[in-house]
Amino acid sequence: MPILEDLLSKGYIDTQSNEVNFNYSKIKCPFCSTEYNLEDGIYNCTNCKNTFRKIGFNTYDEKKVSNAAADYLVQLLTYCAKVDKLISCEERDFIVEYIESFDINEDQESWLFAQYDYARFNDYNKNVILFLKKSINQLCDNFNLEFDILSDILSVFFIDNDTLNSNQEEIIKDYLSIFEIPTKIYKEKFNEFLKHKLDNDKVNKNHKHPLDEYYEILGLERGCSIQDLKRQYAYLCKTYHPDKYNSQNVPYKIKKEMEEMYKKINNAYDKLKNNF
Repeated sequence: MPILEDLLSKGYIDTQSNEVNFNYSKIKCPFCSTEYNLEDGIYNCTNCKNTFRKIGFNTYDEKKVSNAAADYLVQLLTYCAKVDKLISCEERDFIVEYIESFDINEDQESWLFAQYDYARFNDYNKNVILFLKKSINQLCDNFNLEFDILSDILSVFFIDNDTLNSNQEEIIKDYLSIFEIPTKIYKEKFNEFLKHKLDNDKVNKNHKHPLDEYYEILGLERGCSIQDLKRQYAYLCKTYHPDKYNSQNVPYKIKKEMEEMYKKINNAYDKLKNNF
């Protein structure tokens, strides 16, 4: 996942202003309390020389938070995942792995997970794309970055879908408009993405996900909800519970098979419940 790592590693003065809201406010440096009137962004204090980030009316030690571009990228991918109102296990895993793969400290990682949670509980607004563009425009080396991000957006969309729905197309439309990507170029990139995805699907066809075995034991599919997991677990436990057949005249071999299945059911549930 080179994109976000690149955004986090670049040093730059980042501004998030736009035509509607410049978000200027009076704040103090979190290190020396020097007062400023600034818009949201990352700044070097002229007095103590420390770097801090301003967000709204608050300021933070830059080492404990990510930069704005990283925030907006994580938020955007989360909005993409929840565009159908539900973030599946695979979509969540994609974003979690996206964040955890970077060489950042624990505070910055926690900050990015907070951006994920923020987007989970708030509605999509195209301003997140506008802010993302303004943030990455500050990078010295941002060549083709908009196409890399577009590929990540499509990757999230196609985790649980074979085609784009109307809500997904609306986000794509906003993205193309704000990043000024011509429709012809987008179609080329989209076809490249589909070809790459098809090639990867062929390679991965015979490589099961590590958790697939447990889903199969419980008779579920990846992408099910925690409620589906609990319901199916309760049903299978009732079906295979030893109390159900110990009092019956069941052959020993059948009893052993049901005991083994009961153990597998409990083990599968234990493995899967922590992934929700």
